Amino acid sequence: ASGASGASGASGASGASGASGASGASGASGAPGAPSAPSARGATPSSAAEAWGSPQGSPRDRELPRNVASLDLEQLVGRYGALALAVLTLMLGLGAFLAWAIRRGVFGPELRVVSGAVLAALIAFVGVRLRRRGTVRFGNLLLALSLAVVHLDCWAAGPLLRLVPSSLALGVAALASLALAGLALREQRQALFNVGFGAALLAPFVTSSGGGDPLVLLAYGLIVLAAGTLALRGPDWTRAPVVPMLGVALYTIAAGATAHAEPSWPRAVAPVAFALSVTGLAIGALRGPGRSRLAHAALIAALGVLFTLEARGVPVGARVTLAALITLGSFLATSPSDRGARSAVLGAFLLPVVALVAALNARSDASSARGAALAVAWALGSVVAATFDRDGERRTHAFTATLLGALAVLLAPVELRTFETCVALGLYAVVAAQVLGVTRLLGIAWASLVILFGTSVLAAVLLGEREPFAYTPFATTATLAAATACAGWLALAWQLTRVAAEMPNAVGIVAFVVRVVAGLLVFLWLRAELAHAFSRDVATFLLIAYYAISGVTAIGFGRRRASGVLRAVGLALSALAAICAIVEASGLAIGWRVGGYLLAGAFLLGIAYAYRADERSTRRVKSEGSPDSAGPRP
Repeated sequence: ASGASGASGASGASGASGASGASGASGASGAPGAPSAPSARGATPSSAAEAWGSPQGSPRDRELPRNVASLDLEQLVGRYGALALAVLTLMLGLGAFLAWAIRRGVFGPELRVVSGAVLAALIAFVGVRLRRRGTVRFGNLLLALSLAVVHLDCWAAGPLLRLVPSSLALGVAALASLALAGLALREQRQALFNVGFGAALLAPFVTSSGGGDPLVLLAYGLIVLAAGTLALRGPDWTRAPVVPMLGVALYTIAAGATAHAEPSWPRAVAPVAFALSVTGLAIGALRGPGRSRLAHAALIAALGVLFTLEARGVPVGARVTLAALITLGSFLATSPSDRGARSAVLGAFLLPVVALVAALNARSDASSARGAALAVAWALGSVVAATFDRDGERRTHAFTATLLGALAVLLAPVELRTFETCVALGLYAVVAAQVLGVTRLLGIAWASLVILFGTSVLAAVLLGEREPFAYTPFATTATLAAATACAGWLALAWQLTRVAAEMPNAVGIVAFVVRVVAGLLVFLWLRAELAHAFSRDVATFLLIAYYAISGVTAIGFGRRRASGVLRAVGLALSALAAICAIVEASGLAIGWRVGGYLLAGAFLLGIAYAYRADERSTRRVKSEGSPDSAGPRP
């Protein structure tokens, strides 16, 4: 359906694509005999049905919306397929004719360029005429085709045939592209604006002869991107930011690919400076999703080039400064109105972390005091971002700051062994849990879970490396490592339980899971201490006692807190103690064997007595509460 977009309410407008209730009406405006498209306000059910050529209330109108019913296969092939094939066959025919004429010597270089310019002008003239007659979409397509011919003609006149300087060819292509973009902006045509804007960005590559100064390329790109970005402040277009996103990536990568040949390092960092300039332009000029999308695209391109600057003689301080500016841009790119998964993952986590990796990569002594200082500086940056909460991603910033703090611990100037690393991370997790209790930021909890998982794995490795029956339980370095890891889990479980009282039910579920994991890890740690202590006989007896005591303790806590889960766990542990006594103790010396049997039996007997006492108490309460309890007993 072609026609002037935006003609809402204009009765008789032929196919007004923006008119409510008139989309799809064909025919010239005011043509006799042509059904006029009703306006959105004045249309009646009968007139709307007549305009669409179907009776009022027909099954087609009832079953499908108008836009869905119009997009059938015939319409798609007729409107788009035929047009695409027409353009293809015309271009093939023109190309075949030009190839024949060039081989025969009919067309010289000058005549080819002039013919291309005439063809572009002719296509543009037809497009303008069609737009004035109401066929706006088809006219816009011809204008875009005319711009493509202009670009090809400029490429032929400049780099290919060298009839004019490449700079002149670039100027002509850029002016034509900007003129088309200006027309689209004036008439609020998003697709046409994208064509003109994108063509202006592509002009240097179309008219390039393979050489040139990267600084000139970046200056041109910055001017075009600035003009296009400032133009995007007015219209509420959803797809328009895609063009500058692709443009900044293209210019940064293209200029960065030639930076290795630059004689001085300031010229080598020009692509990164260009991307940072576009980031500042997006932050200052745009609002809504377009700002963060363009800024994030520019920052990603800048990071890609930053990793390549090490081999180009760029000083360490310059690379670290650029990484810090990229991190700052990621913090400022997102506004609270544009919150979402993309802004949280990219702006508050991935970009700062990757920028820190680039800064550490710039230093040969990353595992040193300076490397740890860089990690602390980045963590403090995330803390500041979480404090001001400019982008509404306070939890994600807290997550990033907590992880980067743990990274600073790993990059400490002293050479940490596995034991020291585990202890340091466990203590750090305890401190992070206390901060969680004060700030109530769940991002700290998620980061602490990651840290504690790694710490627990390291502690398990240390416990498993001890020689069996050759160590004193609870008196080794592995014991201290496991104890700090368990302390971190217990501290996190305690603070999450407090926070869960003020948060939704999902947080309560997480707190419950963390409590279970913390209790399980403490149980496994104590078992690992006793499993190979002193000798086989002593270790087996200690395990039987440990299972029995743990079972009784769990049952006692379960009875006090009315927790069926704890009581069930206690019964399972008590049964495990009995099974262990029956199976494992049979091979022990007579003294340890008898002691194991008696110990397990005594604890199980006590458990049975406690449950019998509960049953008698329950019966007494029921009998006292029954109606016949007040009468005389027989």
